[in-house]
Amino acid sequence: LWVSRTGITSASNQTINLVFQKKMATIEVVSDVQLTDVYFQAQSAGNLRRGKEINLSNGMLTDYTNPTYDWEASFFQKNRYFTTDEHILPYDNSDGAGTDYRIVLPPQEAFPCNLTFTLQGTPHTIDLSTQINRLAEGTLYVIHINSRGESTLEIVDWQNEHYEILTPTD
Repeated sequence: LWVSRTGITSASNQTINLVFQKKMATIEVVSDVQLTDVYFQAQSAGNLRRGKEINLSNGMLTDYTNPTYDWEASFFQKNRYFTTDEHILPYDNSDGAGTDYRIVLPPQEAFPCNLTFTLQGTPHTIDLSTQINRLAEGTLYVIHINSRGESTLEIVDWQNEHYEILTPTD
């Protein structure tokens, strides 16, 4: 979340109404039955962004850049992308039930990622790049998984203070 308010100084002493903006994209996996070994994995190196820089003055997100000298580089400048060997573990949002997982990623123009999980002892992999062509800021992507391992996608737009369900082709 990011918030901006002009006219605030160190001498300000009043109630101020703030409007928060969701600057990241959220992916939620909701299952009818328990899932185990749930993780996301980049399909290729150098394509799935780990994070972005945010300008706290104006809320603009920008890609991390290469520093002039390697010793000046932050972790995120050195590791801008997930590797194909990394398992990106989502948060179990179901209090240990294994039916609701959530991860937050920066917005990006493509989503070359797989979702891998085990359902009733059988491993499954879903190619998310065919369903989610980009991650937009302030958007929730809900992947529903039924007891047969089949998935559907729901895209929720939270922008402009409204809740709208979009189809994956929007």
